Amino acid sequence: MIQERAPKTLKDTRSRASKQRDFTRWAILAGPLIIVVAGLWYESMQQRSCQDVPSFLAVAHWFDPVFFQYNLLLGLLAILIVPTVPLLYVHAMAWRKKARLEREIPAADLWKVDHRLQIRSRYKFYLGSTVLTTIIVTLGISILLLFKPVRAAGQCGVDFSHGANMLMMGTYIADFGGTDPAAFDVYYRHLVAALAGFQFGFLGAYIYFLTSLSRAYFQLDLTPETMVDGAVRIAVASVISLVLSFGSDRIGLPGTGPVISFFFGFFPRRALAFLEQSALALARTLSPSDYRTIPLSVLHGMSYSHELRLEREGFDGAENLSHADAVDLAVRTGFCYSQLRQWIGEAWLASHLRDDYTLLVKYTGILSRDELEHVIACGGVERLLSTVPSDSDMARVLGKLAIIRTLL
Repeated sequence: MIQERAPKTLKDTRSRASKQRDFTRWAILAGPLIIVVAGLWYESMQQRSCQDVPSFLAVAHWFDPVFFQYNLLLGLLAILIVPTVPLLYVHAMAWRKKARLEREIPAADLWKVDHRLQIRSRYKFYLGSTVLTTIIVTLGISILLLFKPVRAAGQCGVDFSHGANMLMMGTYIADFGGTDPAAFDVYYRHLVAALAGFQFGFLGAYIYFLTSLSRAYFQLDLTPETMVDGAVRIAVASVISLVLSFGSDRIGLPGTGPVISFFFGFFPRRALAFLEQSALALARTLSPSDYRTIPLSVLHGMSYSHELRLEREGFDGAENLSHADAVDLAVRTGFCYSQLRQWIGEAWLASHLRDDYTLLVKYTGILSRDELEHVIACGGVERLLSTVPSDSDMARVLGKLAIIRTLL
């Protein structure tokens, strides 16, 4: 009995040299971080005062050595997650996506898949976005775990008694200087509030980024756009939280700044929407707009996470999605081909029926273009037209279907 030989997959065809190059790129990216952490670790074990080290190494003497070393390990782990996940993805998950697409996509369209997946199965495809995200996460983690503000010279930490910039202080910088201790107390309290807002905004955005990274990994949907989106989200959320820290204590919510900042970090889009609505309400220019689009939420099986993923690919409404290529989206995202084909068909029908789409679904169960074409081929539209009263809302819908039948 001759055993049938399984076809080669992407995992089988990857050469040893290609895998070694991937690990070399990862080491080049992670190596400097590990060296810096090792240097700070060694410095923290030296019996020296922070005043005796006039360089960045002084941070190793701002805290208890054990606490500082623990923060170093925690920070290194939090940073190395970023370059490590793409490395694991290209070696453990990318070949699964190729196997799945080969089962789902018609044979006539497989030529569109192979070359694109070969590119996406190499670590260098993710390298630029990974470097960007790693740098941003490194800066944020450093501020979160190693930043220690102090209010007087001679203490171990960043001495803000010499002043701060406008980004952190805003109009509160007017309280700096002079001889009034009360004014300096206001200055320092706001400084701490601004730093806390920035740090917890970063933390919320970073945790959201980890969840989206995990989701993309297991759904075979990790792309450079995932990394860039995470980097932009972290930067935007941190700045928004910093700006909102200027008013958290003035609206009767003292001490809630970190909680609000974390929420806005985890949901930066809602924070931006909140700021936009507040600004419009304040300016009293809020007026109904003539701009109308069909949201992706009308499509069946569409969740908030799915909307965000499709928006990242440039499809923010049913009208856009109706012109998409299901094969191309199946390669670029983690959605299966059949689900994308169904959504694109629903988006096409919804963009032609507009407000009457939900009525059609309610009375006929027809969801997509393919289903409508099948009904037309079987003469179902004529039967529906002959049974529906002419004065009903459904008659208007069927009139539109008659026009759509002509278009098809």
